[in-house]
Amino acid sequence: MTLLLWHTLSAQSIQTVDQAKAALSKMQYGKALQLLQSDTATGVITGQEAIYLEGEINLMLGKDLFLKNLQQLDSLGADTHADILRAKYALFIGVDSADEIISRLLQKYPENSELPYCQWLLALKQGRYSYCKSSAADVSENLIFPFAPYLALYNVAWDNNFDDAISYLDSIEMQVGSFYESKYRKLIKLQQNIQVESSSDELLELPYAQCGPGMGILLTDSRGDTIKMELDTGTGYSWMTIHDSASGSNLPGKDTLTIKNGISYNYMNHPRDFHFKLTDFKKPFYENLLVGYFNGRFSKADGCFSPFFFPHHAIQFDPLNEKVYFRTASNLAKYKKQYQGRITSVPYVIRNGWIFIPCKVNQKTVLMMVETGSRDVNFNRLAATYLDLPVYDGFVRWRGKDYPTKKVDCTIEIGEELIYEVKGGLVNDFVLGNHYYGLASAGDLGPDFFKNYVFTIDPFNREIIFEQPKH
Repeated sequence: MTLLLWHTLSAQSIQTVDQAKAALSKMQYGKALQLLQSDTATGVITGQEAIYLEGEINLMLGKDLFLKNLQQLDSLGADTHADILRAKYALFIGVDSADEIISRLLQKYPENSELPYCQWLLALKQGRYSYCKSSAADVSENLIFPFAPYLALYNVAWDNNFDDAISYLDSIEMQVGSFYESKYRKLIKLQQNIQVESSSDELLELPYAQCGPGMGILLTDSRGDTIKMELDTGTGYSWMTIHDSASGSNLPGKDTLTIKNGISYNYMNHPRDFHFKLTDFKKPFYENLLVGYFNGRFSKADGCFSPFFFPHHAIQFDPLNEKVYFRTASNLAKYKKQYQGRITSVPYVIRNGWIFIPCKVNQKTVLMMVETGSRDVNFNRLAATYLDLPVYDGFVRWRGKDYPTKKVDCTIEIGEELIYEVKGGLVNDFVLGNHYYGLASAGDLGPDFFKNYVFTIDPFNREIIFEQPKH
């Protein structure tokens, strides 16, 4: 190769990698991957960086290819790139040693611009919201994904301050233009001014409802009509959604907003228009609740709701005795005092209405998402590898057919008292969130786990309370 040709190829590879970085900064992941996997991206000068960037994308998406990227970097002696990706791997599943790993690497690579953001994400996980707000611009400045801190703060703001959520939406759009969350701008502005009223009763009992593998309640609207709603902690944004246009339009109240193609579920072949109305309920007594509905298909209930949809109460489920209670903060305090010695309280991290709790698996503590709208226990593939879990072939039955899948058996420990034996837990590529937006987790805990306990989702102290059943 002549010197001139070498310089030409090097210039082309640098340009291609720079184009990939520009695409990543705009959330254009497909375009970035295409550029990084092209021949011009893998030159002598840029090969390591191209593999590193490809690894970033595969990690965000929870793909097994990430492990191949790590092996490639190790074989090339790219220690810095490999070390940074391994730190982000720990962040990806919320491993408790991530703080120690990142602090050690900050000492080793003090000039690296990605590690301070990793540390910033841990601060956000710890609830240091004010600090993260004030330092977002500094950590964003030299990131591969400069919009990421604002997207992480946006996810947290849904649970804290709608004014902040609008502000972070502005910040993201200034960098990437309109994106998938932009459609919710009018919804956030609508929620800014809603004043919810509720019953003054400290303890309310509601009818329990079986919802396929899950559990739910029967709600009575202000006209006396009943709807069956599944508790689905995977319902983001603290929503309640009715998956049937007729049932939704029949609710009392007037439609206040329609978002074109505003919602999509995994059973849909395309997004549906999302309608919202302010409605009142008689049981439990609540006024001015914003309910969403759309033309969907949900056979196990009329729809599903977040445990944070009823903002003035903690929701307690007793699946063994088919009881549901709504408790105020003062009543919940009395319950905790009365059942002291029989309950285990586990603090949770909340992002965008999703709940994550620490779980010990194979002697490693990771974050697991609470997902009562799922089935049993699910791990993403990268988490299963990190946790050294033996994976075997199996099947899952859906709509009367068997589908091949990967399964795992393991023990999960939660808090000081709870031990759960997983038999045939699922392992797949599905990742609800990712580390870069503060939504890291190793997988999720489904209703089969929660049906073993009386459990309370306590929004006042941000913890889940498990009551051991009587023997």
